[in-house]
Amino acid sequence: MTVPIGEILRLVTANRPDLESGLVVQGDTDTSVTTHPQTLARVIEELLDNSKRHGEPPTVLTIQPHHDHIDLTVTDQGPGPNLPADRIYELWGDHPDDPTTPGMGTRLGLHLAYRTAQHAGVTLTYQPPPDWNHTLHIPTT
Repeated sequence: MTVPIGEILRLVTANRPDLESGLVVQGDTDTSVTTHPQTLARVIEELLDNSKRHGEPPTVLTIQPHHDHIDLTVTDQGPGPNLPADRIYELWGDHPDDPTTPGMGTRLGLHLAYRTAQHAGVTLTYQPPPDWNHTLHIPTT
């Protein structure tokens, strides 16, 4: 289904109005993407919730169109998790050398966001600190 990214963001904030506080959206929300809207909304909701609970405001959601996809990037002003990019979407405890730092959490929300994005045909990537972010690569065709 093809739908403007703004419609998907409205689904997110309708379900979780608390996520609107401190959220800055940059880019054209009229850009259409090809995906299941409710599924993508759930992924975005999880990323924004993670930012709100573990980061510092503002949370910035940037929409950057490309030829055949858009990049939707979520970042905030917190330090970001100190984990390698290839481990961020794993569940805590999957490996015996996982950090046990207080406040690290299980990463269940990020794991679910990653798996749900895959199900929706969307790629979710992570850029570690110092310029950390989560980026969804969403097809437009």
